[in-house]
Amino acid sequence: MRINHTLLGRISMAMCLLVSSSTSLADINLNGFATIAGGLTMSDDQSVNGYDDSFSFDQNSLIGLQVNSDLGEGLSATAQIISRGAEEWDAKFEWAYLGYQATDNLKLLFGRQRTPFYLYSDYLDVSYAYHWITAPESAYAVPFDSTDGIGLILENQLGSVDSSLQIQYGRYSGELNAGSLDSKNQFIAAWSLSWNWLSFRLGYSQTDIILESSELDFLIAGWTQAGFPAFEPHISASDGSDTGDFLDVGLTIDHNNILFVAEYTQLSIDGTPFAETREAYYGSFGYRFGNVMPHITYVDMEETASDYSFLDAVPSGVSPALDQLSALTAGLFESSAEAHDYYIVGVRWDFHASAAFKAEYKSQTDNKGDGDTDNLLRFAVVTVF
Repeated sequence: MRINHTLLGRISMAMCLLVSSSTSLADINLNGFATIAGGLTMSDDQSVNGYDDSFSFDQNSLIGLQVNSDLGEGLSATAQIISRGAEEWDAKFEWAYLGYQATDNLKLLFGRQRTPFYLYSDYLDVSYAYHWITAPESAYAVPFDSTDGIGLILENQLGSVDSSLQIQYGRYSGELNAGSLDSKNQFIAAWSLSWNWLSFRLGYSQTDIILESSELDFLIAGWTQAGFPAFEPHISASDGSDTGDFLDVGLTIDHNNILFVAEYTQLSIDGTPFAETREAYYGSFGYRFGNVMPHITYVDMEETASDYSFLDAVPSGVSPALDQLSALTAGLFESSAEAHDYYIVGVRWDFHASAAFKAEYKSQTDNKGDGDTDNLLRFAVVTVF
């Protein structure tokens, strides 16, 4: 594993600035977590979740630090810095917000917060908090996980049931593989109910999407030059009229030695040339034998392409350049369509009070393209400190 030589210096400097600016006014709590993971595929022509047949330690490895400052009278400040191996170990702020405990039941948040898309959103980067090395990637597929904005957490007791309602409004702006994404007017609501060993979660979010992409700009320019300027609204995703919706339903049973987790996610994107819908679900079962938990998980995902029937208006065979432009456009729309399912068979061994060893074997079958099965073997040591 290759760690950037400036990593520790960057994190230490950031944490020192946070601490030194507040020590005279507040108590500081500093916590950390780490995942050191390695893996490889079972064949030289396979690629799964960023791994290939050469053993790699970078893809899922990370180190994180979280600082919390109690400023008194219900006010607090929280920051989380994470350095990821997949991002050349560059350290960046994942969280940076102020919290205000308005009442015993109501907390207000202001700043950059973790977006509560999923069942495991609150501790998604803390692998020690769950049994896999990473949560199922096919279900946890929204391309960002933080929001700059305001939020509230309302906790109540409904008889013998614990209720937690989290609402968030804000914006995300950042770079993705497809281009530059601006998720505006982002509204998220997540409601969790817990009773003894049973918990249920329902989440929903909606946002306006602006996506700037050189690839899309190239196609729009090509169709305009070819005399089809009316195609621009079908291809462009930069006018602010495109929307995205996300639904999440989760169930957890954690009773004695038995753990069962199931989650369903649905991402719908209206008006962009990328996937129109992405549906995924998983079910995971584990059983504890002392400090060892073997587990098995099944995951299924299907992603459908956006409609590109507007290309039917283009005459074929008239011009090679026009035919090529049609093929490029159809290829872009179809590139997002995929379907696969996979099994994860793994084990977690809590060999230390604050550390665990994990091993997993993943077998994934392509149900949309060639029907091939790819296999991935991963190991990890996870800890909190």
